[in-house]
Amino acid sequence: MSPPTALLSPLPMADGSAQYTDGPTTLLASINGPIEVKPRDEIPLEAYLEITIRPSAGVTSVREKHLEALLRSAISPLIMRTVYPRTLLQITLQIIQHEQASAACTLHTLLASAIVVVVLALVDAGVPMKGMLAAAFVEEADGSAAHVFGYTVTGGGRDPSEGLVFVESDGAFDEKGFVEASEIGRKRCLEVGELMKNWVREKVGKDMRYRLK
Repeated sequence: MSPPTALLSPLPMADGSAQYTDGPTTLLASINGPIEVKPRDEIPLEAYLEITIRPSAGVTSVREKHLEALLRSAISPLIMRTVYPRTLLQITLQIIQHEQASAACTLHTLLASAIVVVVLALVDAGVPMKGMLAAAFVEEADGSAAHVFGYTVTGGGRDPSEGLVFVESDGAFDEKGFVEASEIGRKRCLEVGELMKNWVREKVGKDMRYRLK
């Protein structure tokens, strides 16, 4: 399988955007904000986070709503929402392409890719964050369980295990299986994290060259 690819700023009218492809999954994320918030959603000391996921075909279903909730739990702690009190931050995720065998794997592979593409879009929008988050999907060998692991992306020499900030699991598994899966997830997150840093560096380099012309 070819390595994941990403493109930052594919949507010029959005405040920030990114497109991410990993195998059969391609997602497009856009960020708009901070913008004016409806009075009912206003939070006095921080920005209100609105996440919308659109399927590749048809109307939004329970799957997308569940994915929105999982994505919020992963992304919300990263964003420094107190910087923009009484405002709205909109995150829109479009599923362009996705193919997976089982329902559990479908949700978890989508979640891992969604975390990556939304973080890239947030970086592109210049939204203040506590750090970047890389995510990876891991399925146990017998197919009995699926996991998504999220690790913070750092540039220092800190033990990578300290950066585990998100886990979502589904299926039947024991402690041994989970530990083995978490080690695979850690390695994959480190690989994805390096790719994310490279994509951001390339985007910054292109922007700097454009401004200097």
